[in-house]
Amino acid sequence: MKGKETKKVGLLSYFKNQKSTLIIIILILVGVVLLMLPETNNAKTNLATEQERLEKYASDLENKIADLCSKVRGVSNVSVTVYFDTGFETVYAYNEESKATSSGVNSEKKYVTIGSGNSESMVCVLERMPSICGVAIVCKGGGNALVANELINLISSAFGVPKNKIHVTEGKN
Repeated sequence: MKGKETKKVGLLSYFKNQKSTLIIIILILVGVVLLMLPETNNAKTNLATEQERLEKYASDLENKIADLCSKVRGVSNVSVTVYFDTGFETVYAYNEESKATSSGVNSEKKYVTIGSGNSESMVCVLERMPSICGVAIVCKGGGNALVANELINLISSAFGVPKNKIHVTEGKN
């Protein structure tokens, strides 16, 4: 038993003399643990940024529509709200490989990436704007059927929204 106790005392005195080595080992272990933590905060940031982009796009589009409507004779005090089916849609580049097997042809898609390691990202080919599924316009003059029809035709042709997805109504005084 005495031999084991002297070995323990020997190890402790060795590490006491090697404080810098011990500190380096601890720092390396802490670094490894930090690298293994999930990146959930980054995903939340991307989601918030995407929501901000969508809100800015909606606001800009509403302002364009309001400005366009206010130029029509008999229309003033325009307020517009736009509704979307989807958010922004990104299409990424990919390579498709087809392999003949006994059960038929199997195709496999591999996305094209640039960079390496943590800075690796997919190559964006196209970004589609959100699809407009409805437009609500409240304005002075919107109660007049001729003016409302004029606004519906204007917005439908300018923004490609079906006429049945646009509603125009008279606002309060």
